[in-house]
Amino acid sequence: MNKYNCVLFDLDGTLMDTTPGVLASVHDMLDELKISSLSDETIRAFVGPPMKDSLMKHCGFNAADAQSGVVLFRKIYMERHLLNATVYDGIFELLDALLDKGVSMAVASNKGHAHVVKILEHCGIAKYCKCIKGANPENTMDKSDIVNYCMEKLGIKNLSQAVLVGDSEYDAIGASTSGIDFIGVTYGFGFRDTAEIQLLDHVGAVATVKELHKLLIKHL
Repeated sequence: MNKYNCVLFDLDGTLMDTTPGVLASVHDMLDELKISSLSDETIRAFVGPPMKDSLMKHCGFNAADAQSGVVLFRKIYMERHLLNATVYDGIFELLDALLDKGVSMAVASNKGHAHVVKILEHCGIAKYCKCIKGANPENTMDKSDIVNYCMEKLGIKNLSQAVLVGDSEYDAIGASTSGIDFIGVTYGFGFRDTAEIQLLDHVGAVATVKELHKLLIKHL
């Protein structure tokens, strides 16, 4: 592993457990779309991946209809359920340790940008971040676009000095496409175990925030 002076974090399933608010919003969205045929297991699968992808995969929507669904979901989420989430135990201790080491931190998320900013400000994480970026309203940015935006704002020229921490293959692919390292976590929504992370480009795989803390501090 390289020595890092910049750490980018995914949000959902990496810094915070946003499951309650996201699930409640998915249920409300499906009700308004009059979709009642999905199982509870399928609905839970909406947590984590980009909402547009989930609507196309699980509801058979085309790209245009899925984007309309995303707009509806984001409105419901912002107005009703956004703050129904908790920061994972140990995250603030990790962020404090990184700050003490002079590490630049950013949040790069597929969640809508306005949602990301509001929830991070509410929970107290925003103050640690030199850059916060979520998906644009048109949903035209993929994970690598969001990562690249953060890297540009942070002024990082040497890609080997940056790492993205995330809980899904979307994060791993985004990091790889952007040319930076990736550490996968299994305590979130995407990866069920470290074996799934081993199949992707990665420099680390951890099961707890405590393990993540230890791994990152070792490589600063």
